[in-house]
Amino acid sequence: MALTYSHSANAPRIARLAGGAYAWFGFVVMWAFWISFVVFLANPRWAAKQWHLPTIDGTSDAVHPAIAAAIDLALISLFGLQHSVMARPWFKSAVMGRLPDAFQRCTYVHAANMALFALIVFWQPVPVVVYAAGTHLRELFWAAFGAGWIILFLGALSFGIRDLLGIRQMQA
Repeated sequence: MALTYSHSANAPRIARLAGGAYAWFGFVVMWAFWISFVVFLANPRWAAKQWHLPTIDGTSDAVHPAIAAAIDLALISLFGLQHSVMARPWFKSAVMGRLPDAFQRCTYVHAANMALFALIVFWQPVPVVVYAAGTHLRELFWAAFGAGWIILFLGALSFGIRDLLGIRQMQA
């Protein structure tokens, strides 16, 4: 005789473990994205041979520059739409309202992770130089790049990264 999930004495415990795994998986994927995004934006020299995902300045002759730019704008728009639409009260009540409260923030994080990884995976480099900086200015840009990531990380910590990613809601 098999026990069904709803009749199991361990059902609440299993549900909490599954919910925790769902939340923490979003956290792990988010960190994988951020590491990938830093490499994507920095386009380090070693990435040309060892990195299997595209970088922002990678080389591609597959599509016309105008088409590449349109694809890239669509990918950026996908992320913006995902963030904007999922934050709207009508979406929260119509779609997210079907989920238990604790799962709503985690699901938002998973959707953002998918949109952001799509941006990296499907990015089309545009073979046009947007700017070329001199040596000193380049060093300043790299310092600003690093400082920006540190500020972003500290900001996430100050807001409560476990709240932002839905982990605390899932633990309640």
